[in-house]
Amino acid sequence: MYSICQATSLLIVPENEQGLANSTFYIGMDLGMSLGPMLGGALKSVFPLHLFYPVMLVTLPLIWVIYMMNRKSFNIVAAR
Repeated sequence: MYSICQATSLLIVPENEQGLANSTFYIGMDLGMSLGPMLGGALKSVFPLHLFYPVMLVTLPLIWVIYMMNRKSFNIVAAR
């Protein structure tokens, strides 16, 4: 999955911006892998343990909504 996401991030930008896209992809992955567990720990301290996983289930639909709202801008970049 990692390789597919990286290749896709390079395919949706013009060829002269692929270096920037690659470094942005790595920064995003590093931030996600470092901040994700910290945010999960913070959520665990705020919510009771029996509500932890239901609260985390909210993130997937939220990401889907954000993607659907920005999908047209992704397609415009890919068409260039």
